[in-house]
Amino acid sequence: MSIPDKLLRIKEVLNLIPVSRATWHIGVKSGRFPKPIKLGVRIAVWPEKDIFEFISSRGIKIKTTQEKK
Repeated sequence: MSIPDKLLRIKEVLNLIPVSRATWHIGVKSGRFPKPIKLGVRIAVWPEKDIFEFISSRGIKIKTTQEKK
């Protein structure tokens, strides 16, 4: 049995990828960004692995805690 990936909520995804919430949702709908896993009507999550694969494939610079200050 494998250990499941950590699941990221939208706020955690947007802390890593420098786009607005609206831009993220438009990108998900168009297929530009990874599709979420729906846990409920109002709850969507993304596997951490999918987000980091997306980041590395696009050459996106990840925000660090030092840059947030």
